Amino acid sequence: MKRAWLYPTLLLCHLACGPREQKPVEQGDPQPAPQPATPSAAARVWQASYAAETAGKLEEALNQLTQLPPPHRDSYLASYRRGWLQYRMGRYADSAGAYNLAAALEPTGVEARVAMLVSLSADKRWDAVFPAAQEVLKRDPENYGALTRLAFAHYSLQHWKDAEPLYRRLLQRYPSDVEARSSLGWTLLRVGKQREAAELFRQVLELSPSHTIAAAGYRAATGRKGAL
Repeated sequence: MKRAWLYPTLLLCHLACGPREQKPVEQGDPQPAPQPATPSAAARVWQASYAAETAGKLEEALNQLTQLPPPHRDSYLASYRRGWLQYRMGRYADSAGAYNLAAALEPTGVEARVAMLVSLSADKRWDAVFPAAQEVLKRDPENYGALTRLAFAHYSLQHWKDAEPLYRRLLQRYPSDVEARSSLGWTLLRVGKQREAAELFRQVLELSPSHTIAAAGYRAATGRKGAL
C-alpha cells in the first residue's frame, strides 16, 4: 500500500477542487445538497488527524475525521483513511468495511480493494478474501497484493495445490521477491516436493542469510539441523 497515507499533493488537490460528483442515494425524501466545505476548514481537520496519528493517538486521529465538513466526510480519502487507522488499531472488520466504502467510490480503482484484502487477511476472513482478490485481478491481473493475499488464503486453508500455481505466478512476475520464493518453498514442502523446496530455500538464504523462515524451511526440507 505505497499510497496508503494520502499523498499531500493528492490531498491538497482534493481539498482545493472539491470531491468527485457522486450519484445520489435514492432513500426517502430528497435531501438538500450540502454546502461545499472551504478548503481551509477541511485542511485543518486533516492536519489535526495526521498530528494525532504522529503522536500515537490513533483514536483521536480517527475521531477527527468526524469533524470533516460534508461532503468531505464521506469522500474516498476519508473512507480510505478510516480504513488505515482502524487497521492500525487492530479493528480489522471495521477497517475492511471502510476500505470497501472507499472502493465503491472508485469502481475502477484497485488501491482500496488491495488495502481491504490486507484487513480481511489480518482478520482471517478467507471466504471474503477470495472474491475480493478476484475483483482486483479483474482490473489488474498481475497485482502483487491480490496475488499474495489470494495465495496465502489458499495456503492458510491448506489448499496447497491451489496455492502452488499462484506462488509460481508471483515468482515468475517478481523473480527478486524472496518472500514469494520462500512461500513457494513452504508450499512445495507441503505437497512432498522436498528437493525443489530445498533449492528455493537455499536461494532465499543466499540473498537474505538472516531469513529465519527460509532457514527453518531448508532444515525441514533437507533434514539438516544447522545452517547451510
